[in-house]
Amino acid sequence: ATKWGDVRRQAARLRLVYRLADLGRPHQRAAKISANARQSKVERSTYVSPRGSTITRLPALVGCPTAAGTLAAVRTLGRSGIPVSVCGERGLNAARLSRFAHSYWTLDSARSEAGFLIGLRHWAKQAAKHVLLPASDETAWLFAKHSEELQRDFTVYAPRLEIVESIIDKQKLWHACNAAGLSTLPSWFPETLSEVAKLSPEVEFPVVVKPRRHLFRAWRQKGIVAESAVELEEAFETFARREQGEDGGPGTGQPLPVIQSFVKAAVENVLSIVGFIDKTGTRTVTGATRKVLQRSRPVGVGLAFE
Repeated sequence: ATKWGDVRRQAARLRLVYRLADLGRPHQRAAKISANARQSKVERSTYVSPRGSTITRLPALVGCPTAAGTLAAVRTLGRSGIPVSVCGERGLNAARLSRFAHSYWTLDSARSEAGFLIGLRHWAKQAAKHVLLPASDETAWLFAKHSEELQRDFTVYAPRLEIVESIIDKQKLWHACNAAGLSTLPSWFPETLSEVAKLSPEVEFPVVVKPRRHLFRAWRQKGIVAESAVELEEAFETFARREQGEDGGPGTGQPLPVIQSFVKAAVENVLSIVGFIDKTGTRTVTGATRKVLQRSRPVGVGLAFE
């Protein structure tokens, strides 16, 4: 009965993915995308404003096609009349099959900084000054770090690397929040496993062990909740060994994880705060959404927000 329930839930998830991806007939969508991908010339779209002036819009290129945020970006841009292409590794994914995807640029590898950069260099000569739109921590960091090279063939609008790192690195973000006077949860950044054992007496459980940053990690697990000192040491050691490849898997040289107080009640009330400010500091956009669907609990990836 349990296995049958798992099968039914998985089938429901697949139906949801196909519905979200705007799929009509998958085989027709795949054929259209393949034809678009073979075109070497990408045309810019023309938009006529309500006042009658004509504006030429650059096409967009979005990575991380398996992420729900990428699908949302593809649909939003496509509905606005902007040609949007998706890049990623071989295989089917929701963003690639969306009816708003103009073409799909295949990368041999998108699981490392070097692999992603090689893929962009390969497609650079066919780019029509595509706007590189980051849809993840990885692409935001990559575009900022290599902006000087990428802007030769693409359009890059990214903050300085140190600004990006102060946001995606949880330890740097924690210090930045404290410096700005923003309240934060109690957090610890041990540098060795022995430090974790020393921290246990002063930690109020439960806590969550989570990656310090999400940059080309071999494991996509968001975190492990620990209810005791024993569980904390086990979770920290397991997380660290996985991240650094000491368990036989592929290591990516990630820093040691973060330990942070875990608020159980917050699982049902997670808010996502977003914002944008241009380089002149005169234009800003802000927004806030509430998470309504999450994959894996109590710690996991948000799939739907309102």
